[in-house]
Formats: sequence, C-alpha cells, structure tokens
Amino acid sequence: MTKASSGEISNQVLHLASWPPLSRQWHDTAPHITRICALLARRPSVGTLIPVMLDIPPHIVRSLLEALHANGHIYPAAALPVRR
Repeated sequence: MTKASSGEISNQVLHLASWPPLSRQWHDTAPHITRICALLARRPSVGTLIPVMLDIPPHIVRSLLEALHANGHIYPAAALPVRR
C-alpha cells in the first residue's frame, strides 16, 4: 500500500485500524486524537468532515490525520482489501 498525500487523506473515507498508544508521541494532542479515533471507531468518516463534526480546527485535524496515517493507525477506504 502506498501512502497517500495529506490532501488525499483528508478527502477520503477513513477507517480506524488501531488506537495509537497515547504516550509521549501523542501526549500533547491526546484529547483530539481520542475524539478522532472514537469517531472513526464508531463509523468511517470523510477526513474533511471530521473538523466539522468534532469542532476542532481543520489544520489541527489535518496534521493529526497525517500522523495517524503515517503510523498506520488509520487508512483510507481505497486501501481496503477486496473480498471475493
């Protein structure tokens, strides 16, 4: 699977693959990360709608989505395996 750019990630339906460990790396952003992951755990969502649904500034959500994707915690629907 290839990594999508930040613009592509924000414009796709996102799924939660795993919760990140809310340790040092995520400590400062833990409240936002928790809310984003909780939303995606409940239902996949388009990245551009997450700031609206959670009332978090778009630039913060965009950077957190990039970090979550880079660390393998979220993935776009386009990356889902096809079942036959």
